[in-house]
Amino acid sequence: MQNHRALTFSEASFVRPTSREVIGTSFELRGVVDGTALRSAFSALLEEYPVLAARIVHVKGRPHFAPGDAAVAAAIGFRDSTAPWTGYEQTPPWFVGSEQLAALSLTGIGERHRLTLWASHAATDGSGIVAIAARLFELYTALASGATPIIRRANDFPAEPHLVMAARGHLPEELDYEERLAGTVWHGAVPTEFPAEPGPDVDDALRVRFGASETAALAAAARAHGVSPHALVSGLIARAELGECAEGAAVALLTPVDFRGRIDPPIPLRSVTALCGFSYVAVGDAPTEEIARTVADRIRADVRDGTVLRTAVSPMPDPRTRRHGPPVLISNLGEVPAPVTPAGLDVLDFHAQIVRSASGIREYAKGHDGDGVPAAPIGSSYLVSTFGDRLSVELRVLPGTLDGAVRRRLLERIEDGAHRLVAIGTAA
Repeated sequence: MQNHRALTFSEASFVRPTSREVIGTSFELRGVVDGTALRSAFSALLEEYPVLAARIVHVKGRPHFAPGDAAVAAAIGFRDSTAPWTGYEQTPPWFVGSEQLAALSLTGIGERHRLTLWASHAATDGSGIVAIAARLFELYTALASGATPIIRRANDFPAEPHLVMAARGHLPEELDYEERLAGTVWHGAVPTEFPAEPGPDVDDALRVRFGASETAALAAAARAHGVSPHALVSGLIARAELGECAEGAAVALLTPVDFRGRIDPPIPLRSVTALCGFSYVAVGDAPTEEIARTVADRIRADVRDGTVLRTAVSPMPDPRTRRHGPPVLISNLGEVPAPVTPAGLDVLDFHAQIVRSASGIREYAKGHDGDGVPAAPIGSSYLVSTFGDRLSVELRVLPGTLDGAVRRRLLERIEDGAHRLVAIGTAA
């Protein structure tokens, strides 16, 4: 077993108290859940992913992954609450991202439950946590059915992403963020005042969820316009965001691109903590389908010319010095497969979780030494997924940068825009 591994700059940012970020996957379950089998499955999962069982220790002032005991981490991290629940607004266990890196929460009464797998963003990313959750269900199904699962134990922590890329010849370099995104704006802002006590870090679970028929109609509309569903949804999001901006404004769209399975040879999920590139483009007021084509063309070009690979290892401009507005992040998990479950247990819904530190934005603002307030590090963040043939668009922002009324208005615009596209397609 690798004894220690220093966290990279990016990984370390997710475990600092002022910038802690915890991600997760939540599932609505209907049926009987065997708590003992679930606890054992979680322990087995941590044996397969040593970084999730790791402890964070500091060596000469720098955080390191240190080996943890999977059984101990599972015992601490498994939370089983007999209580009713509604929605997906949750606070992750306080120790995730500080004393250990993962937890599993089961909440419910009778046959209705919410299961949430939590992980520090230092240990994995959005695509990673979905795959890890799928493996948890596989292990649980075997144990709940009386079988003995094969545990694929790992002995090392994931490698540093930049070293994985360097071994393939991809090194940091300067990119053209400023040139592409010059003049873009975002309508939110860092708060000028903060509450005396920031309170717990809570995931804001706002989303719009479309029915199966609407989802299929949107996919058909995307095909009719020669773009991907992601590009079409990006067009809807851009239109919603521009509706909050001054006339003639442009916004920056930032799309994470998970290339690990597309390059040769592929990069195994368990071999790195988080690794993705980005495609970025500025868009102004235009019809949804036109914005969608702009996004689709840019993503194709950025994949083709290596921009996506270069952005995976090259830093973005510092928010304090860049000359463009913070980008709107549109992350697409794609089709989330239905997990394997034992007889008598159904998975009805999927929801992603992203919890950012409320005290982090306070410390960021406190460190500003110029006039007014600093530029927001990131604009609105959207997480797009399809589960059970239903498209979901979830919205998050850094705490305090947009109020609830604006966030709800953004989602209403996205929903209304989608309905218009579906109506046009139906009429045609």
